[in-house]
Amino acid sequence: MKVTRNLLITLGVTLHAALTMSSVMAATPANSNASTEARAVLDYIVHNVSGSKMLSSVHDQNGEFVVWGVGKDYASGYVTNKTGKYSAIRGNELASLNHSGDFTTYRNNMLQTLVNDAKNYWASGGLTTLTWHQSYPTSPLPEKNEYCWVKNWSGYNETVTPGTTKYNALITDLDRMAGYLKQLRDAKVPILFRPYHEMNGDWFWWGNNPTNYKKLWNIIYNRYTGYHGLNNLIWIWSPWQDSNVETLKSYYPGNDKVDIIGCDSYYGDFPAGDYNAFSNLSTTYGKPIALAEVGKYPSPTIMANQPKWCWAMMWGYYCDDDDTALLNHYNATRTITRDELPGFQASALSRTGWVGYNASHNRSNLSRMWDGNSATFWQTGTPQAAGQFFQIDMGSPQNFKSIVLETSSNAPNDYPRSCEAWVSANAVNWTKVATVTGNNQKTTLSFSNQTARYVMVKQNGAASNWWSVAELNIYR
Repeated sequence: MKVTRNLLITLGVTLHAALTMSSVMAATPANSNASTEARAVLDYIVHNVSGSKMLSSVHDQNGEFVVWGVGKDYASGYVTNKTGKYSAIRGNELASLNHSGDFTTYRNNMLQTLVNDAKNYWASGGLTTLTWHQSYPTSPLPEKNEYCWVKNWSGYNETVTPGTTKYNALITDLDRMAGYLKQLRDAKVPILFRPYHEMNGDWFWWGNNPTNYKKLWNIIYNRYTGYHGLNNLIWIWSPWQDSNVETLKSYYPGNDKVDIIGCDSYYGDFPAGDYNAFSNLSTTYGKPIALAEVGKYPSPTIMANQPKWCWAMMWGYYCDDDDTALLNHYNATRTITRDELPGFQASALSRTGWVGYNASHNRSNLSRMWDGNSATFWQTGTPQAAGQFFQIDMGSPQNFKSIVLETSSNAPNDYPRSCEAWVSANAVNWTKVATVTGNNQKTTLSFSNQTARYVMVKQNGAASNWWSVAELNIYR
């Protein structure tokens, strides 16, 4: 959040026609070990939201609201009271915003409450996004909001240099916060995680320095994915609004460390130039885009003319500024509220009674995919080629929304280079429900909820490796 956000200026720009969606939009997480739930959420955003729908969203920033005396959950409560609907995505803040007094106790209580709230919102069918106004390393009070506002910080170089005092302080702060995020990982709660936002501005200590910023992003990404195993995080890189594509690109950390591109937009009526720039990034990098922070909700007209935005998160300060815009946004046909989400809480179907129905190769070995032994596997015994397939009879009609294939550690590169999921009630008439490009040992095919007895996975890629599957699970 920038200090001058309350100066919302209407520019009255003319909106251009939306750019077409990239044909290579990535539904595969940057983190190859991403959880099943994180994969399902990202897949849904890419295939079911981008280009056609917009997830409703509001930021609660509970710590600061409580200090103001307006009560916990003020923003989300206000939206629900006015619209009668719950937001699909609820935002919250990892920093303890401007609190005085017994800071350590307050911070710990606030963060634990945040964890519990995220668990409860997930159980209720909703998603949570977390922002972090992180204090500069070695600041007097870690996670106290006022210490994030430092222009052109003199300690930036040291912070991103391993072995220095400030680098070690940064790691300590990251590790402290990881303890809370691990609770969400262990509860299988995916988080739309948005650290170090608005880096192309000069108001945060991590801003206005592309070289150091990319080093900083690498540090937090590697620490949280590699060291702490926070595989429930969906990584959002979120610059301040800008129509200069090259400036934005100079801060981009890389496709292997970003899942979604955000835009914090407060000035003007969602300028077409900004949208075109971020749409360009979406096409270039193959990532979905979202209005990660806004000071007002986009109108149905803007939603239609700028269709790639996947959500617009109202910053809590402004939730009660314009009830008409709020109602128009939540009642728009493109808007998805919490009750309309598909339900991402995956649970595996029982594999008891499954039968290998048919296959292009080695039909008799299909049962190895559900014997619970990752050392045994079904394989084609020949290089991957389009048309290879296997079919499973689950014994009776089942409701499900994802299929997960895992290769054996003995043959990690035998994952399908590209494959399709098909379903059928009778093994005669088949419907294709998903296509995915594989790039690691676990391949997830996600789709809208299906009811079917038979499942087929068909190869449509090619590789010198054989195609093998050690474990097959289907999730409702």
